Amino acid sequence: MRNGQFIIINIPPGVYNVRISFIGYETVIFQDVNIIVDQTTEISASLNPQSVEVTDIIVSAESPMIRK
Repeated sequence: MRNGQFIIINIPPGVYNVRISFIGYETVIFQDVNIIVDQTTEISASLNPQSVEVTDIIVSAESPMIRK
């Protein structure tokens, strides 16, 4: 399990929706997060693992010709 802490600065005051996502984990959305001047706003989230579906995976390779 990984723990991460992020600091985002210079956000104008206001109300925001915050989305936290990472490949292989469920997305978490916080609505109506109030950013106030000269105050720190802290959000804590725990992301749950999620399977990832991918489309086709193509693997190709070339080998050099062998000279006898």
